[in-house]
Amino acid sequence: MTFKGIFGAVQNSTFVRFAIVGGLGAITNLAIFYLLVDVLHKDPTLVSISTFIFSLTQNYFLNHAWTFRKTLGGERISLIRYLKYFGSSLFGLAVNIGTLNLMFAIHSFKTKVLAQALGILLGLVVNYIGSKYLAFKKKGS
Repeated sequence: MTFKGIFGAVQNSTFVRFAIVGGLGAITNLAIFYLLVDVLHKDPTLVSISTFIFSLTQNYFLNHAWTFRKTLGGERISLIRYLKYFGSSLFGLAVNIGTLNLMFAIHSFKTKVLAQALGILLGLVVNYIGSKYLAFKKKGS
């Protein structure tokens, strides 16, 4: 497959675009998590919630502008849509926190950010479904 073919596939797949935006959010999340938990030794659960909110807000704007741009047909960013996105993402947070605490219960991690990364990965599908069918669903459909 050529670069042009790969780029076209990315442009036509909301899941791939959602995963790319999620990857950027994960980088933000993990970098802040690492700094606060592994370097500064703050509480992993509280930091996980804080980094979730920060990266969720970043991802909302990117998903609105790129991932679901065609679906939304030029609709503006709105507080209502953000709150729907936030609400649907809480399920992903529950998966993330559950995974994080399960990993800590069964394994002693030197670098706790690895458990956080697994939690983020497992929450991806849950977040995509909520985003596509609730938060970024076009009005009236």
